[in-house]
Amino acid sequence: MGKNTLKNKSHKSAKLHKAVKYTHSTVDYAGLVSWSIITRCSNTIKSSALKTVRPVVRNATEPFTAVKNKKWKLFGKKVDLDIYKKIKEIEEANIQLRKRLAFLEKHGVTRISTAAVPKKEKILSDDKRFVLKEILEDTKALRGTE
Repeated sequence: MGKNTLKNKSHKSAKLHKAVKYTHSTVDYAGLVSWSIITRCSNTIKSSALKTVRPVVRNATEPFTAVKNKKWKLFGKKVDLDIYKKIKEIEEANIQLRKRLAFLEKHGVTRISTAAVPKKEKILSDDKRFVLKEILEDTKALRGTE
């Protein structure tokens, strides 16, 4: 049997230490590869999701940002948007309409009767009547209704 010497023990210990280092390196490498795959996949998903979501979010928040900035994009031009000024104009228009409605209710509305207006009859020449009669006859013949 072999003797259990100090040299023999240190040699086995060095082999074990080397094996542990290789195992540690392998685990580190596997972790780095896994992290790289996860990072690349998440970046791909993130960029695709952002391409889809950004226009929706921009369009959904546009009215709120316009009110905040008091600017609105209308037909490609930026227009000043003062919400309080617009509300005041709408209120004034509403007051004017109410005054007009009150006036009309008070004084009434007269309608012109259609019976009072005579209808004008068009006088067609004989040539025009003949052409129109021929067109009517051709149309009836095509449809098969006579």
